[in-house]
Amino acid sequence: MRRNAFTLIELLVVVAIIALLIAILMPSLQEARKVSVRVACLSNMRQVSAAINMYVIDNKGYLPGPCSFGQFPGYTTGRYAISRYTAIYLGHPGPTNKMQINESFVCPGFARVAPQGIARESWIIFGADSVDKQHKRHLGTPWSPSYGPTKIVAIQHAAQTNLMREIDELTNPGGWGGSVGLEPSHGFNGDWPVRNYLYFDGHAESVVVD
Repeated sequence: MRRNAFTLIELLVVVAIIALLIAILMPSLQEARKVSVRVACLSNMRQVSAAINMYVIDNKGYLPGPCSFGQFPGYTTGRYAISRYTAIYLGHPGPTNKMQINESFVCPGFARVAPQGIARESWIIFGADSVDKQHKRHLGTPWSPSYGPTKIVAIQHAAQTNLMREIDELTNPGGWGGSVGLEPSHGFNGDWPVRNYLYFDGHAESVVVD
């Protein structure tokens, strides 16, 4: 006699197997999602690096600036942001009085963890040289007109000096009023935060910060 349906026990076994497979695969799927977001952000950083290089070529070797410490995706004529200086090289309109968004400065990981999303600083200009351990404002500062952006050839250790990195409350606890993500955009590797860095030689990489 042919059976037309599963027994209750058989159905429960199938459900248990499916639940077990989901439990096994879920961590791998979550990790794959983290990696894909991190890679997308690195790709954005490399696009920004290429745009900065084009700006340098058009401006007699000088880096864009002056620039504020925190960097926004949004730009106007009055904002000291790399997103403003590089907009036309990334296919966006030139700056006006109206706020515009330079999409290359938007990391989906940051938008996920930051309470105000892309309305806040997502990257921070750092200028740290891992060789001589000095911090330098190679892109100048709007608060000191005489301290303008430098020529890119003046940077001695370009491959070891980071131009920008991602920002979160762990970078500078309390210094941003809780307006940025309370955790790194790309989570942790064990106990250590993972952040994307862009360097003056044009390369970008994920760094586990201890």
